[in-house]
Amino acid sequence: MGANAALREAILSAGLTPSKLAERVEVDPKTVERWVAQGRRPHPVTRYAVAAQVGKSVADLWPDETVTLRPSRFSFAGVCIWCERAGCVSADCVVRHESSHWVTCSTCAGMPWTRRGGCGCLFGVVQSAKFASSNWETA
Repeated sequence: MGANAALREAILSAGLTPSKLAERVEVDPKTVERWVAQGRRPHPVTRYAVAAQVGKSVADLWPDETVTLRPSRFSFAGVCIWCERAGCVSADCVVRHESSHWVTCSTCAGMPWTRRGGCGCLFGVVQSAKFASSNWETA
């Protein structure tokens, strides 16, 4: 495995150091250094935490991740689908979005434009599982 330049750049762009990121996601600083220098992958839950801390998506930081069916976090007008705020930068919304699970809408088969008046899905997909807890903080 090679170095993860995207992760290195995201850490720097967020104004963090590997040590500070390690502290925030509760891992050893050497672990973060291995993610960057050796291209190692954190545990999936930790990936979401890292992405939230640096303001990127998991796919941005680890581009060869398996693609997940998921709508954009923002509407066409730039409004967050979770908190309904324009230009949201909330780490909670990023984590909630990255850990959500979606399936193709069974009502419209992923094509809401074919139903008169739409069907109420989000870009042809619906959330498949609700969160175990709604204790997420809004910005």
